[in-house]
Amino acid sequence: MSVKVIRQPSETPNITNQDDIRMFRYATGGYDGYIPNMLSEFNFDLSSKKIGSGELVCQGWQVQSDSDFDLTSYILNYGAVYIYYTAYAEIVVSSTTETATIKVLSSTSNYPSVSTDDIGGTTTGTMRIALARFISYNGALTSGARTIGSINYQVSKNSNLQQQIDSINFKIKKIAMTNTQLRNTYSSAELESIFRQAYSITTKIGNSVYNCTFRTYGTGTDDKLNYKLWAMDSIETTPIIEGYSSFDYAHYFEISGSADIEIRYMTFNS
Repeated sequence: MSVKVIRQPSETPNITNQDDIRMFRYATGGYDGYIPNMLSEFNFDLSSKKIGSGELVCQGWQVQSDSDFDLTSYILNYGAVYIYYTAYAEIVVSSTTETATIKVLSSTSNYPSVSTDDIGGTTTGTMRIALARFISYNGALTSGARTIGSINYQVSKNSNLQQQIDSINFKIKKIAMTNTQLRNTYSSAELESIFRQAYSITTKIGNSVYNCTFRTYGTGTDDKLNYKLWAMDSIETTPIIEGYSSFDYAHYFEISGSADIEIRYMTFNS
């Protein structure tokens, strides 16, 4: 088998690998991982004790392993002792050469960690990326799995992000009733929660729609939330939230109990 750096320098024009990898690192969004659908995607096979072929990108460096990597010679036998292994790809870049190899670390306490240089701003260094982890006992492999992740196209990332957003299952909820109806419909805790979650509280008087703010005064004798809604009488005045030290009554008027109120807030779908 061979493990090689795919891109090579060119004399005409004078292009170096460093010129290519800067752009490639941006093209992959700064992600490291294997390229989907290329060769065997570094698949880990416990029964054959092999890591499959694949192509990966690490800090923009594109590396290909064109055949399976056999783990047999790396499996240790310390008797009835669990041994933990980490297989990784290593890319060494010097001023004259670039090489890529696959190596294995072992430990009797835990999976060995793999450190790497960040050569984004330099032209030399050693980069490492873990490919798989596995465990042996009495000289036999007992478990293992691929650890390197895939690098997906941006369109796939956007689609996955949208699916995650959709799974959160937010919806906009609207409450429309009079001020008095609000007080009679909801408990103190519910009212306070609604008001504090609201991103929009409005009332319509005549042909004008006013943004409202609210201030609480504890609970009343009927154990209902004591609150007052206020609306600005000037669109040039910035809304003032509860607790603001200089609440300016001159620019606000209190909303009556019979006024129609509309509250919009975000909630989870049930």
